[in-house]
Amino acid sequence: MKVKILFVLLAVLLFFSCESAEDYFAVVTGNYSFEQGSYIEANYRYLRALEGGHYIDYISYNLGNVYHDLGAMDSALKHWSRVEDSADRDLRFRVAFNRGVLFYGRGDYNQAFTEFRKAIRIGAVRKKKSSMLAAKKNLELSLQKLNMESIPAVDSEGGSGRSSERKLDAASVEMMEIIRQKERLNWEQQESGNPISVEDY
Repeated sequence: MKVKILFVLLAVLLFFSCESAEDYFAVVTGNYSFEQGSYIEANYRYLRALEGGHYIDYISYNLGNVYHDLGAMDSALKHWSRVEDSADRDLRFRVAFNRGVLFYGRGDYNQAFTEFRKAIRIGAVRKKKSSMLAAKKNLELSLQKLNMESIPAVDSEGGSGRSSERKLDAASVEMMEIIRQKERLNWEQQESGNPISVEDY
């Protein structure tokens, strides 16, 4: 087993130049640090790898994730914006999704909706159902928040005012659940190649 691991490591090192291998190793160790919650160490590793000029899109994406988890939202957006035009479709999907999460957390539901919709459009051919379903659910949540913001609440004196604590009534919640179930079924049928019948709608 140790021989196989050593062989794979040697093959990787031979495939990449020494400088590129150092950058690759810095990214891998940065990923490990990030997974362990050592964000400062991950940040250091990614910045070091960035100096080598390899894997720039991936490193910028990872730096954005580190800054997001550290609470430095503007820095996260700055690094993610560098990846928006990446040739890697999966990376563009992840950036749009993460930006949607960031804007939703800030209460900017319009921008969150825009980013989740962008993620869905980018990822229309993704193989991972869970990522697409998560993007659809977050899109729906953003839309719910937008709809709640656009409906004026009635205050105790009968006047109209805006309330961020306005709740959907039971019928609306039930309708959203029906739509969510039908959309999930629609996505699953599309991904499995089964035709969608009119009755599904």
